[in-house]
Amino acid sequence: MKNNEPRYTLEVTRGQLRILRDACELLTRCRMGQIAEAGRQTLNERGVPGANYIECQDAEEIIKRANGLTPHASWGVGKFKAIDEPFDIHQVLRHRLAWDRAIEEGLTQSEAVRDWGKMMSVDYDEPLLVSGEPPVKVEKAT
Repeated sequence: MKNNEPRYTLEVTRGQLRILRDACELLTRCRMGQIAEAGRQTLNERGVPGANYIECQDAEEIIKRANGLTPHASWGVGKFKAIDEPFDIHQVLRHRLAWDRAIEEGLTQSEAVRDWGKMMSVDYDEPLLVSGEPPVKVEKAT
């Protein structure tokens, strides 16, 4: 981050935070070349039957061939800033949402204590930031 780069504060509802999390994941997957997974995620959110996943795989194969990727390859994270930045934001948002939910549901009393038997998801892991940019800050408003 440049020293003179402006900072912003954004206040959103939990539902809006989930939308931002999902949007960052979708953007990351598209930029990685994981078009079928991005399509599956979008179709599932709309309640479209999973059979349409095949159409997404066909689109992914065409895009991958055009970009020199093999069928099961993707660009992944840690190589391109355009992928890494939304991935970092996605991780921070999913982390915050997971811990808030765990505390509200009584799975734990604080972020200092993780019940591994009930909280196995990667959502509870500390975000692995790869973009080199300062992480977004998200706190539950009172």
